[in-house]
Amino acid sequence: NGELFWALSSISPIYNHQGTISSFVINLEDISDRKDAEVLIEHLAYYDPLTDLPNRRLMQDRLDLAMKRSRRLNSPTALLYIDLDRFKQVNDTLGHQAGDQLLLEVAHRFQCVLREDDTICRIGGDEFAVILHNIQRDSDAALVAEKLVEQAAKPFHLDDCEIFIGASVGIALYPKDAQTAEELIKHADIALYHAKERGRGIYCFFDQVLNEL
Repeated sequence: NGELFWALSSISPIYNHQGTISSFVINLEDISDRKDAEVLIEHLAYYDPLTDLPNRRLMQDRLDLAMKRSRRLNSPTALLYIDLDRFKQVNDTLGHQAGDQLLLEVAHRFQCVLREDDTICRIGGDEFAVILHNIQRDSDAALVAEKLVEQAAKPFHLDDCEIFIGASVGIALYPKDAQTAEELIKHADIALYHAKERGRGIYCFFDQVLNEL
């Protein structure tokens, strides 16, 4: 029908009585289904199946690239860890399907306030991470964190119910707060923990004092 398809091909020579090649036989096998399955498997290895956002594995790769870019351009990178507040209550009262709908809406809202070259990932049940490039001042990362908190604080409408949740954000900066990706992730997680400890619905920068508590 004119559509492109993947094919596994083999070409075999046909010899005549004189021992020279007189023709060729070409065999084509349509392997489109196999290739489509390989693409799907590869996609599932790097992307969250619900939100289609990069998962934790791809976040590691993106973070490594962001830090290399940061060193090359002498331009800081920020890692934001985000945890939704009261999400478990939604799952417990309205069910997991409503929880999935909520996560999809949260992911959409977060994407709308980020720049095109920023990366947002879903790294756990109700946990997200954002990689911000070219952060010249702490206030640049704080402004994004404020927008994310604001989006999570707005009401959600699920199954004719108005739902209020919220979000807490932990922020760590490279190279100010860490020298490796693993260390940056750890420090963003520590900052998130202290944001939740301070009352939720807020953001908190990593500070070495927090690491000593």
